[in-house]
Amino acid sequence: MMKTRSLTLLTLVLAVAMGGCRRAPTPTPMPVVTAPPTPSGPGFTGDGIVASGKVVPERTADLSFTTPGRIATLDARRGDEVQMGDVLATLEMDLLQGEVKIAEAALKTAEADLALARAGPRAEEVAVTEARLRLSEAALSRAQAERSHPELGATGAEVAAAQSQVASATADRLAADEFHEKTMECVDVKWKGEVQTICPLLGPTEEKARYRWHAAEKALDAAQAELDALLAGGSTELQAAQARAWSAAAQRDAAQAELEALQAGPRVERVRVAEAAVAQAQADVEVALVTLGQAALRAPFDGVVVAVGVEPSEGVQPAQAVLTLADLDGLRVETTDLTERDVADVAVGQEVTVYIEALDIEIVGRVDAIALQANTIGGDVVFTVTIVLDGQPPALRWGMTAEVQIASD
Repeated sequence: MMKTRSLTLLTLVLAVAMGGCRRAPTPTPMPVVTAPPTPSGPGFTGDGIVASGKVVPERTADLSFTTPGRIATLDARRGDEVQMGDVLATLEMDLLQGEVKIAEAALKTAEADLALARAGPRAEEVAVTEARLRLSEAALSRAQAERSHPELGATGAEVAAAQSQVASATADRLAADEFHEKTMECVDVKWKGEVQTICPLLGPTEEKARYRWHAAEKALDAAQAELDALLAGGSTELQAAQARAWSAAAQRDAAQAELEALQAGPRVERVRVAEAAVAQAQADVEVALVTLGQAALRAPFDGVVVAVGVEPSEGVQPAQAVLTLADLDGLRVETTDLTERDVADVAVGQEVTVYIEALDIEIVGRVDAIALQANTIGGDVVFTVTIVLDGQPPALRWGMTAEVQIASD
């Protein structure tokens, strides 16, 4: 009986001991809440939109010439402060000045041609032409009379006179031909890399020379025909008289045509063409003067020369950067990583706190502009926001990095 009670007691002790060694159940893990990162600026709060940025000038310009050439003077160096309108560099101007002179000469020629086209006939020209017409009419009447009553046979004096007439007509034709050729002479000038032809005597002067050349040609033909007829013998005396009549008629017709042209005055079409030539020549002069003026590179605004890309005597091409000018008195901040999700909450005029890490200072500013078009950086779509600062520390420099916090509305 004692053994049974001891065994039972031992069993109970072992059961209690084993129960005390049993593991407790594992509790269910609770979610961990991570606090949002705080802005990097020392005075930034947890409210608002935070982005990185950089310091940039309000205005910059890469200055270049509009015409090719060679650098003659370089009056600005890196770091120079310049005022709007200051000459910073110039090109060699010899060729450009030559182009101006050529254009001005062409304008004078066109103006002279217009004056001739507008001018009416001079009294002296009309009187001379009328006298020629009367003489030619008298010669025609005499020739017609000789044709009606030809004498048989040709005397030596008549043949000599005919030969003299041929020689005189030949000389007149050669002189008329030479004068007409002079009115057709033109001068080739080089303008903007192209060769242009200027003919200063074309117009009224050339027309008059052409009339006289035709008259001289017909007179020579008639004189030669008369001489040929006289040399052929008396049986052809009638042919000689006919030839003289033709010659006189040709001279009369030429004189009549020249007189009518003089009395008609300037032609409207010719005047209009001359006026258009003057207008074109004036435009060419203006273009040449503008091009000459652009041989001096001037500052478009007050600023500092931050880069010089050429040396004196170096050749340059249009649009080649010669100098870089920046307005460093109006530095701003532009964001570099403001995402498309955040830009929707940004508006012009919002207050901004700007932290300049290099200077360890904060500057208050305001949103001045928001880019209308996005950029892509590392696969992210970002928009540039421009911030105007309320103050500009003297140590602030173009290119410094910044952190900005745009206050929430």
